[in-house]
Amino acid sequence: MAKIIISKLMEKVQSVYKLTNLATMRAHELSQGSQKLVEAEPHAKLSTIALQEIMEGKIVCVEKGKDLDLEKNKKSRRGRKETNKAG
Repeated sequence: MAKIIISKLMEKVQSVYKLTNLATMRAHELSQGSQKLVEAEPHAKLSTIALQEIMEGKIVCVEKGKDLDLEKNKKSRRGRKETNKAG
């Protein structure tokens, strides 16, 4: 069983929110058939594999267009709220 150490993960990704997003994105890629970058037991959960990959430095966080992405999310949220009020 893989031993996930939070302090090692936080050295790789300094924000718990970025870590959560990165692990989620990687677990989704794994669920879609991406190849595992670490050796894992056959019954290991995809989220555990993703965290292990991050801890071993196989997956890194790269920020691109951070502000633009936040603006797109805010606009889409407003749109959904207006739709719900009208419906």
